[in-house]
Amino acid sequence: MLSFYPFLKGYCCNKLITSISPLRVYIFDGDALIRFCAKEYEPFDAEDIDRYVVGDDYTPVWEMPSLKNFFVNRDLTFKETLNAYLKSVKKDSEEIWNQIHEIIRRVFESQNSKMIASAKGYQMNKNYFELSRFDFVVDSNLKVFLMEANMSPNLSSGHFKQNRLLYEQVIFNVLSLVGATSSISSESAHSKNVETKEMQLSYKDLNVHFPECDAIDAAASSSLTPEKDDCISCSKNASLICELCKHCLTSEFYEILSQTFLEHLNRRQMRRILPRNFGENGETELTEKDLLLSKWLEIKCKQNRHFCE
Repeated sequence: MLSFYPFLKGYCCNKLITSISPLRVYIFDGDALIRFCAKEYEPFDAEDIDRYVVGDDYTPVWEMPSLKNFFVNRDLTFKETLNAYLKSVKKDSEEIWNQIHEIIRRVFESQNSKMIASAKGYQMNKNYFELSRFDFVVDSNLKVFLMEANMSPNLSSGHFKQNRLLYEQVIFNVLSLVGATSSISSESAHSKNVETKEMQLSYKDLNVHFPECDAIDAAASSSLTPEKDDCISCSKNASLICELCKHCLTSEFYEILSQTFLEHLNRRQMRRILPRNFGENGETELTEKDLLLSKWLEIKCKQNRHFCE
């Protein structure tokens, strides 16, 4: 596909799980490491694996004749270098990235029940963090194949110093998303003062309205102490989304929405790929928490397009 190096192996997706119930998965969308076989494919020699296996001593982007101009002279990222080349040969790079995102979604959806079961052995499972890397192979028809997933990926630029910027950006964006870095002072970030906390996140940011909530509002206005039974009745007679109405939201789900909202604010170049859009079919049946979070994000997306992914 590219100067007779047929196999493209993308270090593309550094992905981060921040929650398993509901499932929230992000990928670093700012760049992707693109790697090629050490030798040209032709003439083919089955004994010479460097012609069809991407090893540690791979051919980097800046040594590829077809890509060098984009990466070196135009100073593009790895990802945009590939995008620019494909556009120049009348191919759509979105075919690659869309397939990659969908493969990652299906992997984690298919394994989520096992992840939840494994976490039951821990007393505190509210906070979850796992950074990993997915390696893909792309053929000349832009067909994407998952090769492997690596836990605790190597982020050392000792082999190729040109990879330093990508790795540092991954670390910075990941730490930002989980709140380990902040644009406000550490004192303000950990303040117990209500007004200081509301400056960052308030209940008004989390509450959303559905027509189904009207019945609950009416019941609440006729009683000084709205009963949870009203919420149960609403769920049975209307739909599950009544659980997102203000009078029905549990403290646990408020915490889930708070974490999701803060991740959204802090994500920088991280892109959320799970949960899926509400109503979109996935690999497995969604849990109640997954459905509720997906619906909440759908409403936030309508309010502000930046919540859409």
